[in-house]
Amino acid sequence: MGKVKKYIIVFVIFVLLMCFVLVYFMFRKENTKLLNNGRELLSYIETLDSGDYDFKDGLVYTSSGSVTSDKYFFSGNGNINKDKYGNVSFKINYKKQCIYKNKMGHVSVESKCPSEKDIKVEIVKNNDIVSFVSEIENLSYKISNNDDFGGSWEKSEGKNVVISSYNSGMNYIWFKDDNGNLSEVYDFNVECLDSNGEEYDPEIFYCKGSKVTLDNKKWLVLNSRSDSTTLMLAEALIDRYAMCSTSVTKTCFYTSHMDNPYKWSLSIVKNYLNNEFINELSDDTRSKLVPKLICDVYEDTGCDEDKGCGGYLKEDIEKSKYECEKYSSSLIRVITYEEYNDIYNNIEDMKDFVGNYWILNAYGKNVASTVEEKGNVFILEKPTNKKQVRPVITITK
Repeated sequence: MGKVKKYIIVFVIFVLLMCFVLVYFMFRKENTKLLNNGRELLSYIETLDSGDYDFKDGLVYTSSGSVTSDKYFFSGNGNINKDKYGNVSFKINYKKQCIYKNKMGHVSVESKCPSEKDIKVEIVKNNDIVSFVSEIENLSYKISNNDDFGGSWEKSEGKNVVISSYNSGMNYIWFKDDNGNLSEVYDFNVECLDSNGEEYDPEIFYCKGSKVTLDNKKWLVLNSRSDSTTLMLAEALIDRYAMCSTSVTKTCFYTSHMDNPYKWSLSIVKNYLNNEFINELSDDTRSKLVPKLICDVYEDTGCDEDKGCGGYLKEDIEKSKYECEKYSSSLIRVITYEEYNDIYNNIEDMKDFVGNYWILNAYGKNVASTVEEKGNVFILEKPTNKKQVRPVITITK
């Protein structure tokens, strides 16, 4: 009798276990079906315009009550949203379950529709430093110069997101949490400091054209970046220099019977700046100088209006997707056409930039470029003429 009782108990346990397994697989099968339904709905919503939609008895309706199509999905009810960036979220009740997706998450099946977290931040600006304070920890964020949801996601730590931005134009930023909830778009405009001769501070984001003092010399800011600052001497050197000699020398030269054409690596100006003027800078400044690669090949094709890349910085050549076969490295140089054009287009008062000084770019093997007294650029200057020189340096922060 004891054995029979034991067998009965084992049988009952087995039946219960099988029932549990059956219910589990039925539940899993139902969940898989609902997930597939949700993914099918998502694929359809991605083809629609942005806006709010209603989901009623398996059909999708616009906010005005029109059916978007006769396509039937499943007998659920809920709401759908597709934002202007194409991100889709929905909450669809089906029997006692919810087919759910938030803006940045995946389709999931929940026992009830969860509420979306409201991600809000407070913005605090201090020159180039922009802080975003949130109640939610470890948010991810991405930034774009346009309201296009562009950029890549970066992970933050804690509740304070601190960004050092060196773009003085409008910026757009989005935040998301680990569950895929997405914030609204926040815009912010970084305000640079327009200095008027104060001592240079590497921690400050300077406006283009600002005046700073470094090594007891006045400089103009050409560019202020997160890792470096590019400066041009505010007043030309007292002595005027030719790029090339009129007699045979180790530099470029032109005589009546022979010549060694101009290029930056052979110029008198390059030799002077990197061997003599450099000694007027402090040891600290010299240790922070960033060498710049300058195209040392002067051909008739490439770069500006197909007039060659001679004298262009490597970074500008690659940005424009051109090429240069040979580069020369300089710690000190003169302003490029791109830098001058950038200043010309971005500051109102050009009085500090007028003069008659050399520009780095060249437009052939026997002509160079200068800025003229009225601020225009002259591209057919003879390298043997003497012009003003304004040294340009880039220093690390």
